[in-house]
Amino acid sequence: MKLCLVLGTPPPDWTDGYQLAAQRRIDFPKCPVTPLEQIIPNACGDALDLILKMLQWDPQKRPTAQQCLQHPFFTLQVRQDYQARLLASMPPEENQNGGLRRQQPPTGGAGFM
Repeated sequence: MKLCLVLGTPPPDWTDGYQLAAQRRIDFPKCPVTPLEQIIPNACGDALDLILKMLQWDPQKRPTAQQCLQHPFFTLQVRQDYQARLLASMPPEENQNGGLRRQQPPTGGAGFM
């Protein structure tokens, strides 16, 4: 259960999760939390905060997609700061033309706007 290696053992108040695990004869390993800063060292504080909120063990405590989009990580200034930090940490051969290469948006077919 690799998720436990990052998030640690689920909290005991997550009764739905423990009940489901018991039904499936799964025992959660006893693991300490691994700070996300160790796993994603180049991530800004707002990115780490959003990821932690989305990785809550209890799905009822996770933010909705709309709430995620309202998170400070998605403000323009935070994105620009994060991109600058990311570019500064990249080797020159990956940082061509002084910036990240933009991917073209998908075109055609139903469902694309």
